[in-house]
Amino acid sequence: MHLEDIEASEKFLFTLKWMLEVTECYADHFQFGLAHINFQDTKILGETYGAKIASQKLDEISSSLRKVFRKTDLVARDGADFWILLPYTPPDEQLVDKIKYIIETASQCGLQIVERDISIFSIF
Repeated sequence: MHLEDIEASEKFLFTLKWMLEVTECYADHFQFGLAHINFQDTKILGETYGAKIASQKLDEISSSLRKVFRKTDLVARDGADFWILLPYTPPDEQLVDKIKYIIETASQCGLQIVERDISIFSIF
């Protein structure tokens, strides 16, 4: 995993913890979104592409996701899991549309060979 992914994961966990604490204090005035994408079978990726190329493909997705979301949104990768934290989700923003884009991006990177679990949470 790249240093960029490690730094993003640390920033992500710190921010998530902070946001949960803020939500606890100001539940009526704060909302955020959280998405989790899990490419389930890294063994298939490794067998299909080889470990190095599979890792490069996952890195490509990390990079693509960081470009798709706002600069204030955090994208973290842990193995074949991706976490996206949206500190503020305005009512007109459709997280589902962005997730659809994620699926298209992953397919273009050749990762349509594995199943994905996608979970979306709106925390108010």
